Amino acid sequence: MATRDDGSLAGRHDDQVKSLTTQISFLEEEVAVLRRRLTDSPRQARLIEERLGETEARLATVNRQNERLADTLREARDQIVALKEEVDRLTKPRTRTARRTCSPAAARCGST
Repeated sequence: MATRDDGSLAGRHDDQVKSLTTQISFLEEEVAVLRRRLTDSPRQARLIEERLGETEARLATVNRQNERLADTLREARDQIVALKEEVDRLTKPRTRTARRTCSPAAARCGST
């Protein structure tokens, strides 16, 4: 009976060794991945900072363009208001003032 117990004990031991060996391999791979990520972190941080700088520069350019467009829009709006006022003034019916010709020699105004 001792041999049978020894055999099953050895089998369980072998299973545990295989399981632990698999876990060790997995953990070694994970450590390697984490080391690579740690090594790549400064590079990635630099790339992100460069992209941030480029984005900030583009944002500043777009803001300047936006300000110019807003100024142009204000000027155009002012011109439209001025043109509308002029159109209104030009299309307003003229009121005619009656012109009477009065001469000192005439007895009545309007008759010459």
